[in-house]
Amino acid sequence: MAILRAPGLTADWLNGWLAAVGVTVLVPGAKLRWSEDALPVAELQVPGDRSVAQLITAGLPRPEAIEELAIAKQHVRRNVPLETYRDRAAVTRRTHDFSLAASLTDLLEKLDENDLPHSPFDPPAPKGRTLHDRVGACVNAIFVSDDAPRKVGATLDGTAIRVKMNGLGFDYRRLDAPAQPNGDNFVDPVAEILAFHALALFPVRGNGGTERARGWVGPASRRHSFSWPAWSSPLDRWAIDALLDRAHAVISSRSYPEVALRRLGVTALFATVAYRTDSRSDPTRAYASERLW
Repeated sequence: MAILRAPGLTADWLNGWLAAVGVTVLVPGAKLRWSEDALPVAELQVPGDRSVAQLITAGLPRPEAIEELAIAKQHVRRNVPLETYRDRAAVTRRTHDFSLAASLTDLLEKLDENDLPHSPFDPPAPKGRTLHDRVGACVNAIFVSDDAPRKVGATLDGTAIRVKMNGLGFDYRRLDAPAQPNGDNFVDPVAEILAFHALALFPVRGNGGTERARGWVGPASRRHSFSWPAWSSPLDRWAIDALLDRAHAVISSRSYPEVALRRLGVTALFATVAYRTDSRSDPTRAYASERLW
């Protein structure tokens, strides 16, 4: 069992938290716990004698695999009609591809059949770029040269060089000048592609009235609409999935959540603070965080 402390992935950074969870989705048998530091950092465990960075690199999808996703842009544009969704949903049932469920839902009573709602983790982007476009750009940036293992290692230890792109489109750190939303954006493509894999645990559904991604309790623009825990025990993706089920049920009940969450092994809780857009036409989305306890 190889163990790695990853100071580049801190629990207060939503995309970093998602990236750490994404490792457990991407690498079979990988486990994740959060350190007991004042600012928790990811501690990753992987089976075998290969390093964490090596296993992550081996598991990362290559550009050709991105073209096979259910959300590939030759099938799915930004405005997705119900007919297209049904066709792609049939594909996902055969391939167990999580990308469609991470992006779209049809589970609404009142539905615009020409424009299905998207997850808060699939926000609008400039020029109508789709989630597939953004994921593909991240993968291309990683494999543009033969130093992918070095890039993965730099992400884990916090020394990664950010690349000029929008990434998944919700990391507040990508905004080079937050007061100037039309400025350039910069992301760590490795962190972004790992965060994308974490979205396998956050499908978007509907409650009949509105779309809801797992764990979200309100509109993405509202403070604390999404919260996420740090925990002390090393958990694989299935245990994390179960913990999030219990944790989000406790959080949504709002009845003594800290006491109940600590009984589950949760050591800290963070919640979103959304970027305030300038106007309705401003496509900028970003989620910073606030520690609740």
